Amino acid sequence: MRLLYSATLVLLFKFANGQNATIRGRVTDKITKESLVGVNVVVKGLSLGASTDIDGFYEFKVPEGKHTLVCSFLGYNQQVQQLEVVGGRVYTQNFQIEESSQMLGDVQVTAAKVTNTQAAVVLEVKEAKQVVSGISKQQIAISQDNNAAQVMQRIPGITIVDGRFVLIRGLSERYNNVMINNTLAPSTEVDRRTFSFDLIPSGALDRMLIFKSASPELPGDMAGGVIKVYTTHVVESNFDQFHYGMGYRTQTTFQPFFRSQGSPTDFLGFDTYRRLPSDFPSTNRFEDLPTLSPERTEFAHMLTNNFEVNEYTTPIDFNVGYSFGRVVNKGRNQFSNITSFSISQSYMHTKRDFNRYFEYDVTRPDEVLLRFEFFDDIYEKNNRVSLMSNFSWLRSSKYKISWSNLFNQIGEDETILRKGEDFVQDIGFRRHYLLGYRSRSIYIGQGEVNYQMDDQQSLNFTLGLNLVNESEPDLRRFRTFLPENSSDGKFVMITPPSSNLFDASRYFGKLIEISSSQAINYQYKNTRPGFFQVLKTGIFSDLKYRDFNSRYFSYLIPGSVSSDRKAELERLPLGEIFSKENVGPDGFVLREGTRPVDQYQASNILTAVYIGANSEYRRFNFDYGFRYEYNIQRLDGYQGLLPIEVNNPFGNFLPMLNVSYYTNEKSQLRVAYARTVNRPEFRELAPFLFYDYKLDANKVGEPRLSNAVIDNFDLRYEYYPRLGEVLSIALFYKFFDNPIEQRNIITSELPQFTYINADYAENYGVEVELRKSLKGVVSNRFLERLSFNANATYIYSVVDLGAQASSQTRVRPLQGQSPFIVNMIMAYSNEKRSEIISVAYNIFGERLFAIGDVNFPDIWELPRHSIDLTVSKTFNRIQLKFGIQDLLNYNYRFFQDTDRNGSPYDPLDRNIFSFRRGTLFNVNMTYNFN
Repeated sequence: MRLLYSATLVLLFKFANGQNATIRGRVTDKITKESLVGVNVVVKGLSLGASTDIDGFYEFKVPEGKHTLVCSFLGYNQQVQQLEVVGGRVYTQNFQIEESSQMLGDVQVTAAKVTNTQAAVVLEVKEAKQVVSGISKQQIAISQDNNAAQVMQRIPGITIVDGRFVLIRGLSERYNNVMINNTLAPSTEVDRRTFSFDLIPSGALDRMLIFKSASPELPGDMAGGVIKVYTTHVVESNFDQFHYGMGYRTQTTFQPFFRSQGSPTDFLGFDTYRRLPSDFPSTNRFEDLPTLSPERTEFAHMLTNNFEVNEYTTPIDFNVGYSFGRVVNKGRNQFSNITSFSISQSYMHTKRDFNRYFEYDVTRPDEVLLRFEFFDDIYEKNNRVSLMSNFSWLRSSKYKISWSNLFNQIGEDETILRKGEDFVQDIGFRRHYLLGYRSRSIYIGQGEVNYQMDDQQSLNFTLGLNLVNESEPDLRRFRTFLPENSSDGKFVMITPPSSNLFDASRYFGKLIEISSSQAINYQYKNTRPGFFQVLKTGIFSDLKYRDFNSRYFSYLIPGSVSSDRKAELERLPLGEIFSKENVGPDGFVLREGTRPVDQYQASNILTAVYIGANSEYRRFNFDYGFRYEYNIQRLDGYQGLLPIEVNNPFGNFLPMLNVSYYTNEKSQLRVAYARTVNRPEFRELAPFLFYDYKLDANKVGEPRLSNAVIDNFDLRYEYYPRLGEVLSIALFYKFFDNPIEQRNIITSELPQFTYINADYAENYGVEVELRKSLKGVVSNRFLERLSFNANATYIYSVVDLGAQASSQTRVRPLQGQSPFIVNMIMAYSNEKRSEIISVAYNIFGERLFAIGDVNFPDIWELPRHSIDLTVSKTFNRIQLKFGIQDLLNYNYRFFQDTDRNGSPYDPLDRNIFSFRRGTLFNVNMTYNFN
């Protein structure tokens, strides 16, 4: 058996890329229903077959024709099964075997690549030429995570931010690249480069791999890493599933919930009520109208009067969905489709305290004085409609064509009620409001053609098409106060002298981004013994276009209105104050503050060519090559009133080398070097100023940004004690030339953030991963059902902003970089009773959240402990899942470094804002019709 196990590990991937038929299945004990590890499933008369992994799964490839499968295991009766297969198709053959006193000798087998089991992913990581971490569909099932973001927190060196964004090794998400089924994914956020992984349901995942070192065929913009997401395309048999889930969140569900009036289509994720009317005049036409003209008043009346906040009782969260798979065999063709549809609604109420302080005076060492003290009630309602449909066509053993489609329609309703005092503008107790809604349509499509020319040559074609359409209709921000000498208790609306973004303001924003990517990849495999093994080359292009425009208005009281009428208007209730009766010659007038800078158009054209090779010498494997990328970034907009044109053509030569040394069949040592690049995003280049209500700060882009270049070094030792298990330790170092960092501009009482190219930065650390199952290690039936997955990363980073850091700290850690990350998951699996229980823990170290200046110190996000619990049980066709997310409901804490010593833990350091989101309890039911 040891000889068999060793041979399986060494030869498992030898026939991984063949185009024969695939046979897969699971072997279990007929009586106990427990999975059996190490069972031999072989083809009679051929040296083909596989041993089952730690969970009883096997998979291998066979040529077309009729075959006899022999399933044998020490102490069990042998089973034989006849099977006829067609090349390029997938067949499932499960075995249930009974105990016997007969013995079976060793059998020499060769196995093929498995993609979606834990053991398969560990083996894929082992055989990869780069530094890789991954997670399988099997592990995803154990964790019971609902979406890809939750799944990813199980992977070493990964941190999840806001439940959807990913940091690799603590680096900002700007240094990551995301590929879905081998094509580039779009950025799902307007103001930064990131991907919202909660868009992809976990049930659609086949596996996820994180490439932490580069290779020629991967994108060059990947200093943090490349996240490859593979969704399921091929089904083995027809299926239909219905899914329903409910959620209860502490401090939200069944509690009061406040928001303004919405549209009848909010539950579908888009708006038909708040938007700017289609016949509303253009900016130039509207502002050319006299202030008190009837026509201006008529246009102002076209906007809805929607400033009143209504109270509701928060219902439970829900999600409902239906999915099905179909497979059709016709001659040498196999057609397969997987489709899923879901609709969901969720709520969250957060109480947040928000403070700002005067500059610390060292002559008064015990005093840190408040500038303002506010308390926010944040009410968020999220509606989502999701549709996924993946198609595949297998034509004999040479052709495979697939097309994947993922569409999400998302509506986010947000209300912030802020109350407190401003000790600078001391006019009384304040109430501030934000009433907003954002809808996004996101389509992600990928097509792929694989053509096996012969045993040595293969061609791969990929095509990606992405669309992001975002609308933010009628973002209302306004401020009121209660005068200290008020006798009637009425709050007074703050009306501005001119239009701005935070007083009696209405903002309308719209963005559309279209991108497409194309690639052709060629690979030649040398089947003869020798140094040279594989040659790979290809070309790649990515085209991206963005059009952004926005308009904003404010209600003003003209000087022609009497002081008594002005006082009357400012004290009206929110439901009446901006009604048609009060907007006109003797009331409010609507003024537009839109400037040319409030819109921009941008494009990016990236072309790349690469060539790489793989060679072996004794115990060494060399994967090497280069990638050349030529990128043209253009942006047309305004800086102030002057037009500005950004035209940044950059060419980057990116060499790469990965060396593996196989110490023995269970362990190896990897060394890697690569040069990568990081480019500014459209929003970072655009000189468009936006007011961030939550931070009470302005954000503006910098058109002069240039590319950053990063040199990456990795050293990793990997030990694979058993199939599906791994222990690894890695060291890494990165040097950044011209890294893009945030800076603070001194303007007024508000912080204003923009971007700069720092002089340089360094980042280095250590990463440890352990995956271990107690199955076959202990004799206790309870303990042997336990498995563990733990990983930890320690990182040190430093950035030097150079001479341009005149108003802030010149040398500091990289923004968003955590010094340590720890993830642990323990799972209990009872296959006989179809029960799975898992507990997951996560913590990250303090990280720099916002950059300060001479007026405002740096803001740090402090560590936070998170524990999730999931339980699942299957009853015939019904699977029930119960989950608790964020069991501890640990506080989110953001502190300022008052004494500016680089640590947020000193007695003088003060809380800027902190909040709890509540613990979420989920119950989900899946019914299988087949």
